[in-house]
Amino acid sequence: MNDSPEQHWLQRTDHRTNDAFGDWTPIPFPSARENSREETLADWLGPERAPEVFAQLRHETHTAKELMETIVGQFPCAEILVLQKLEKDWPRLVTPMLARECHPFKVQNGVLYVEVFHSTWMFVFRNQHADKIQQIVSQESNGKVTRVVFQPAGSHKRPL
Repeated sequence: MNDSPEQHWLQRTDHRTNDAFGDWTPIPFPSARENSREETLADWLGPERAPEVFAQLRHETHTAKELMETIVGQFPCAEILVLQKLEKDWPRLVTPMLARECHPFKVQNGVLYVEVFHSTWMFVFRNQHADKIQQIVSQESNGKVTRVVFQPAGSHKRPL
C-alpha cells in the first residue's frame, strides 16, 4: 500500500491496468482491498454520516471548464485563450465608447496588439489611455500580457 503523503487513500490507485502503450491507467472501480477499506469505514461511520465523510475525504472536484483552461494554459497556444478572453471582455475593460474605436487582434510574446480604426483615436489612445489600458489588461490576463501596442487598422499582415 502506498501511504506517501502525496497519495490520498481514497484515490483508488491500486486497481490499474497496462494499456496498449505500456502506460498504467486506472480502472474506474475499486480493487478488492480498496473496496474492503471503504466498506469498513462506511460500516464504522454508519449510513447517516458515511456519505458526508466520504465527500469530505475525496479530493476537490473541478469543472470541465477549469480543467480545460488549466491543460490548455500549459501549451504555447495559451495566448489564443488570452486573446479570446480580452476580445470578449473588451467593452467592459476599456468602456463601450473606446471599444467602438479599437479592438485587440493579436497577443504574441506577452504583447497585446490593438487595432485602432482612426488616426485621431490613435493619438488619444497612445497619449491618454495607454497606461490605464496596459494596467487593466495585465491584471485581466493574470500577468500574461506585459505590454500593449496600438497599431493603425490594416497595418498588420493577416493570415491567408
